[in-house]
Amino acid sequence: MDRVFRIICLVWLLVAGALADVKVGTAPRAPLTLAGQLQPLASEAGSPEVALCNPCIQLWNQGVNVLLNYIVNVGVIGSCAQLCGHVHSRVGHSACELVCSAVGIKAFIKALNHTDLDPFFFCEEVKACPRAPDDAAIRLLAASSKPGAVAKGDEVQLSVALQVINASGVGEFLIDVDGPVTQSISQGFVLAEGIPMGTSQLAVKLTPRDDTSADPPVVWSPGTYSFGFVVCQGKCGSKHPHSKVFGRQSGNFTLTDSAKAISI
Repeated sequence: MDRVFRIICLVWLLVAGALADVKVGTAPRAPLTLAGQLQPLASEAGSPEVALCNPCIQLWNQGVNVLLNYIVNVGVIGSCAQLCGHVHSRVGHSACELVCSAVGIKAFIKALNHTDLDPFFFCEEVKACPRAPDDAAIRLLAASSKPGAVAKGDEVQLSVALQVINASGVGEFLIDVDGPVTQSISQGFVLAEGIPMGTSQLAVKLTPRDDTSADPPVVWSPGTYSFGFVVCQGKCGSKHPHSKVFGRQSGNFTLTDSAKAISI
């Protein structure tokens, strides 16, 4: 994924006032995506029920096209080792071996050929991720920024409050930022364990900073910016079973000139 501007970004889930571990992955949703390191705030291991879920989604992001091309060109494939040997990234290869070995080569190839390039549905079909509940229900409450006005180069926290009526399964949330910046901004984040019932919050931290090395350059101008969160079970917009779009909530913040730029 191309890194088009520098951003310091942490993603976390605040559940009933306490910090909970969020397994985070990235998935581009536009030609220009948020760049930077994404890390869970906590470091505890995920539950045993979702031990294969993150590796499966990582495999999809890093090696699915290679696997599909190999299946089309070769036809008969005898083992997971033969298939996964063509995924050259270390993370993708390990994930392929882990998931394929767990379900068997025949079931693995069948799912690859019949899931319409939907990573969440694929990982449910191979039983790497638990099937998401059909009664999942989440209300998106207010979106907010802290602070409401931020100097260029400083950090702003963008968040959305959630009321989780019934816990969700594996899915994602998307965030986009729009305003007087020279490129459109958006990114998706995986929620491999879903969101448990209760009051929760999703948040990212963003440092709006010019990136003149990008092509074309990314320049943040002072002004009003809007941002929006979309929270989904499964892939946002998917028509596969168990997929849901819980809604969208928007907020805004004001970007001012950097303190260095206006100092005398």
